[in-house]
Amino acid sequence: MQTQTRFWSRLGVLGGVYAVLFVIADLLIGNQPDTGASGAAVLAYFNGHRVAETAGVFVVAVAVVALTFFLASLRYALGRTDGGRLLANVVTIGGAIYAAGLMIMAALTIALVDAAKNGLAGAAQTLNVLSNDMWLPVVTGLSVLGLGTGVAALRGATLPKWLGWVSVALGVLALSGPAGGIAFLVAPVWTLVTGIVIMLSSRATTAITEPAYTQAAPQPLVTESNRPG
Repeated sequence: MQTQTRFWSRLGVLGGVYAVLFVIADLLIGNQPDTGASGAAVLAYFNGHRVAETAGVFVVAVAVVALTFFLASLRYALGRTDGGRLLANVVTIGGAIYAAGLMIMAALTIALVDAAKNGLAGAAQTLNVLSNDMWLPVVTGLSVLGLGTGVAALRGATLPKWLGWVSVALGVLALSGPAGGIAFLVAPVWTLVTGIVIMLSSRATTAITEPAYTQAAPQPLVTESNRPG
């Protein structure tokens, strides 16, 4: 049991990996044209940033893989108590919606690169509008993920109460209109911190529950010559 707990807790480090990859992808993808950009402007942007945009999409794909395994670690940590076991399902659903939203955004970016490469101004303009407005599943999934984690932590899961309140705040912020963009940018920091907490809390639990073994003193050999009586 302790070996299994250590394995899943070590996957918490992938929360930090996701955070690093998120920053890299954000730097590569950059500030894409807004919804009011003309087809010609969209073509010019993606033709000029084709390599960076394509690389950013693949970084997003790797980041989502890291995020998925981090969420498995989070689910295991929450499921170790009765208070968090059912809410772990909510966290899984929220994480799945969040990851799916990220992949849809990445897929639209690839479609924009292809449209620019082939000079499809009308398609590029439409895809650009969709890409800019594909924030709803991302912030919705992030809200469910944050609220599920926060409530589970506050109900006695193996996460500290302060992280529970931070997670609830993230979940509320994600669906607070324009402030949802702030939650989107803060989310990688949250995965980093949560991953560290999962690893540290697991080590503390292991140190408390793992039995201490002491070497027994050797017993003298009983023979016919030294047998009592």
